[in-house]
Amino acid sequence: MPHGAAAVEQGRNAVASEETKMRARAALAAACLMTTALTASPAGATSSTVDITYRGITVAVPRSWPVYDLAEQPSRCVRLDRHAVYLGTPGANQACPAHLIGRTETITLQPYSDDQVTDDAELVQVSEHGVLITASYGARGPAAVRSMLPAGAAPAQPTAAAAEPVTPTSAPTTVQGAGFDACAAPSRAAMRAWSRSSAPYKAVGIYIGGLNRGCPYGHLSAGWVGVVRGYGYHFIPTYVGRQAPCSGVGIPITPSKATAQGLNAARDALANMRKLGFGKGSPVYLDMEHYIGDSGCNRAVLQFVSAWVYRLHQSGYLAGLYTSSWTSIVRHHNDGFRNPDAVWIGRWNNKRTVFGDPVVPDNFWPHHQRIHQYKGGHAVRYNGVTLTIDTDMLDAPAG
Repeated sequence: MPHGAAAVEQGRNAVASEETKMRARAALAAACLMTTALTASPAGATSSTVDITYRGITVAVPRSWPVYDLAEQPSRCVRLDRHAVYLGTPGANQACPAHLIGRTETITLQPYSDDQVTDDAELVQVSEHGVLITASYGARGPAAVRSMLPAGAAPAQPTAAAAEPVTPTSAPTTVQGAGFDACAAPSRAAMRAWSRSSAPYKAVGIYIGGLNRGCPYGHLSAGWVGVVRGYGYHFIPTYVGRQAPCSGVGIPITPSKATAQGLNAARDALANMRKLGFGKGSPVYLDMEHYIGDSGCNRAVLQFVSAWVYRLHQSGYLAGLYTSSWTSIVRHHNDGFRNPDAVWIGRWNNKRTVFGDPVVPDNFWPHHQRIHQYKGGHAVRYNGVTLTIDTDMLDAPAG
């Protein structure tokens, strides 16, 4: 969702600082020759890559990549939109920006754990000698990252015991009131703590998939959904698919294939919704980041969104749309464009209302069909637990 300039600059400074620190740690660990610590040894005097060893497993990555030790930095955000190597198990509640969009090559090495194995089609996961290696990739495809991994490593497979029961939900509920969304699903303990506090939130946004999703799933699973629902929360399932070709964000829509790509995005979202236990009638919101473009770009977005709506309706699900760029959508509201069932307006104006938007008329989507994301990423603390979130006001269907 839209990025604030201050937050972006702060993130860059933090990354630069941590990169310097971690390179120093890498050199020290290499000198100590500790096999389970971070090591970095040049592949050659003029090589552009460096070997990173964790618990006896070595990956070869570009020398420019920062390396982060999650045992030393448990709140470090494992983000998939910037090149990096992460060592260790991600923390329970990472300090991620509330929204990350885009995907590129990253590698995480950690002790093997079934609950960290995913069937995300945009990740490569292999295991070797008790180490789980998770690699993300972007527009260049999986080949761009596979060459960095140990040759012959076996694909990671969860055991049958790791599976969780899926109980399909009933019809969606109209939620009226405050909500929030986070980059990765917080821990069950964090959600329980907030549910027992004065936190006003009735719904939580969860990223259920998409090739431009910039964070791992965190604790998201069918079991997590069931438990958190028991705490009294509803859900805003969000899918981060291809982005406007004029946005410069993530992997773009191909204008000549916009309809087909919109259909494919909907099919993928449907599969993920079913795995998480969201049955027919549930809403899923497509995240389309801010864009400004010519008629060709606008047409590609309209075709993609229209196909998204069509395919979800075919399977009995509600189709939502999140964006801060509503001009083109509103202009074509009544001319054959397949309108989404609900809209999620990204407008960081701190106004806690779903109506009165300067672009989306109040008579469009007026019947419990609106969410307003009114404040961007900020840290909030309740009952001893701090999360980085965006905040929303809802009068709309939720899962």
